[in-house]
Amino acid sequence: MQLFKIKILILLLSTAHFSSSSSLIFYSSSDSDYNTIPPLRYLDLWSVQGHFGNFLGTPISPYHFITVNHIEAQKSINVNGVTYPVLTFYDDWGSNLRIYKIIGKFPKYIQLYEKNEEIGKNVMVFGRGVGRGGEILLNNELRGWEWNNVGGQIKWGENIVDAVSISYGGDALKMFFNPNKNLPDLCSLSIGDSGGGVFIQDDGVWKLAGINYAVDSIYGFNNLMGDEDIPFQGAIFNEKGLYKFDGQWWYEMKDKTSSGSYAVRVSSRSFWIKRMMEWTYPVVDLTLQSSDNLTGPYVDEPLVFNDINSQEVLIPLPLQTKFFRVSYKDRLKIKKIYVKENKLVIAYGRL
Repeated sequence: MQLFKIKILILLLSTAHFSSSSSLIFYSSSDSDYNTIPPLRYLDLWSVQGHFGNFLGTPISPYHFITVNHIEAQKSINVNGVTYPVLTFYDDWGSNLRIYKIIGKFPKYIQLYEKNEEIGKNVMVFGRGVGRGGEILLNNELRGWEWNNVGGQIKWGENIVDAVSISYGGDALKMFFNPNKNLPDLCSLSIGDSGGGVFIQDDGVWKLAGINYAVDSIYGFNNLMGDEDIPFQGAIFNEKGLYKFDGQWWYEMKDKTSSGSYAVRVSSRSFWIKRMMEWTYPVVDLTLQSSDNLTGPYVDEPLVFNDINSQEVLIPLPLQTKFFRVSYKDRLKIKKIYVKENKLVIAYGRL
């Protein structure tokens, strides 16, 4: 029963079609611009959230980013205004995770949280899903809010990890939309938040602990499901008296429980993540810099692909005169520089 429930919810989170503005569901605010600008203490986290189609991806090495595999594959990811073409991807058989390898080099990436100590920890959550809609009332008592159809802008929120759930998407961090947590930016996931990062502070350093992928969201006012009772999707902080759909059956909720958000647990898959990055990391780690003038200043060229098989560095052909310089850790020599299929190619070899 639990497996089927999570599978259904994954589909709900991944089929997002929305206009710009808003995302995440906040307990304290319905403002569509709430938490769209990061405070300085979270600027590092904001800078590693990349726009991947309508969703998010998080750089975890200079050459890789991670998201969930139910998001449609895209040709590129945009991080801090720079677009990096996607080369290929690798799926995890043990979870809902997918690692992409890029053409180019991320200047910044995030460490993995590898401790099995998530329960009770405060987390920062990022997403691009829809925002808070109309009130959900039962017996004139507010129970939560429906989802609206407006999303697409990155927002940040906070929650606390309540449990680790074993589900269709692998181990998941479960976070309830419970106002008793007394968090000023308490949030719930919504459709479109898939792929966003969930971060835990470890010895003063923010690390990636989870990737958004599902949420409890389908409710009704009775279990007859006739014309008079249309199911709705929303973020509920008090489920008592409502009926909740688990993917197969409707159940009347007897307690003042809250809807839960789920993020794929990174710590349980950290071995696979690190092994996959090691296997696909460039054998020769080159840094290419460019300048408009021979004397500089030189800056890193982001859209660079190092083809380790042919031993060639490929760069999109510049539209104007540029000067390049290459640095590398190994003892190499530049063998040839030429143009091929709108790419500037620098062929190299070992000394």
